[in-house]
Amino acid sequence: MFFKKHRFLPLALLTAIVLFSPVLAQGDYGSLFLDRNQREAKVDYAAFAIEDSRQMRLEVYYQIHNSALAFKEEGDLFQASYDIKITIMDKRGRRLTEEKREKTITVADKREALSSTSYRTSQINFILDPGKYDVRFALNDHHAKKNNIKTKEFQAKLENVNKGTPKLSNILFAQAVGPLQDNSDLFAKGDKVVIPSVSHYYGGGEDKDNKLLYYLEIYPGSKGQAKATVQTLIRKRKGKMVYRDTLTSMLEKPFTRQIREISVAGFEPGEYEIEIELKGARGKKYDKKKGKFYIRWDEESLLQHNYDILVSQISLIASPKDVKELKKAKTLQEKKAALDSFWKLKDPFPETPRNEFRAEFYRRVRMANANYGFLRRLGWETDRGRVLIRYGIPDQIEDYPFALETYPSQVWHYYRKGRYRKFIFIDDSHDGDYRLQFPYDGIGSSPDY
Repeated sequence: MFFKKHRFLPLALLTAIVLFSPVLAQGDYGSLFLDRNQREAKVDYAAFAIEDSRQMRLEVYYQIHNSALAFKEEGDLFQASYDIKITIMDKRGRRLTEEKREKTITVADKREALSSTSYRTSQINFILDPGKYDVRFALNDHHAKKNNIKTKEFQAKLENVNKGTPKLSNILFAQAVGPLQDNSDLFAKGDKVVIPSVSHYYGGGEDKDNKLLYYLEIYPGSKGQAKATVQTLIRKRKGKMVYRDTLTSMLEKPFTRQIREISVAGFEPGEYEIEIELKGARGKKYDKKKGKFYIRWDEESLLQHNYDILVSQISLIASPKDVKELKKAKTLQEKKAALDSFWKLKDPFPETPRNEFRAEFYRRVRMANANYGFLRRLGWETDRGRVLIRYGIPDQIEDYPFALETYPSQVWHYYRKGRYRKFIFIDDSHDGDYRLQFPYDGIGSSPDY
């Protein structure tokens, strides 16, 4: 269940949304409908060797969106305050070391405070012997009224890379790589700065760069090999290989750094696995590392790979005539032209380069998919997802998840813009699939709140 233990949710969270009319309007519950990655801290790690030492450097990365924090109004500004604590424990659960960081964030307005696109990425490093460790990450939100401490736990394995055959480091997925300006930079890797992509998301968005970026190190081991081959495979989640290459690498001491860029243009949206294998002469296998990454859903991906789904989504807010015109398009060029023509007519501010209506539509699709997927149906295909896409975030929600004498239900109210609408969703199978009840257009009821 998305809403838990709340019979009624007050009108407290405000965020700017664009209703499907040529005006900007205020809506509620904005931060509640975000993807989980935007409502919670995201945590990742990688381990690397330290020159002239048998110890390893464990790097713990974290990413926190503004929308995951509680902001407090301070005069004309909004302020969030939190601390991060990372604890390293041995296999018996004994605490070995701990690091804590405190942070205060100040923003100019409520919209920025609830922003799902404003975030900060950082890391905390630990020097440890090779071995297995339990890592506990804790975010303490000082202004949150409840559930102010959020924790994540995982196990980190640090290999001894200085002996035996050549080895690979962990894969560090990156969101950006640039030249090093300051040797004290937290993200320094040799003469480069490598900023982690903690979420492992690539592609999509209005300013997308369709490249997978990652960093790794190759360690020569203690047996004196001079070179090796690095084979890279990328597979779709169900096993279909979509990319492969093999490169020769000289095994330099103390290690060889590699920063790779792989084009993911044309990749279907969804989950992928990258597999990097280090091999010696005659194909002898030395080491192998794997990692998962994701290609975002966006219009361009659907245009290339599943135009029918794209048209079905748009039909939720388009007229039958518009849908008929979109379906007439056959070639990729015709489909793109039909889409551009449709969105151009809906643009509330044609004098600006950004089409706010178009951006808001896909934001709602992402919110629906993040919160209302059920079994094999994506969120936009469910009743609550479709209502969310068509009418936006409700102005008021009543939630009854634990009704004793009836079925679990939700009631969504819309009244701030346009005609009053009331949508009733009932989970009559007690399986989390809330079905829309008559009247399906939400019209015909009077407010009862």
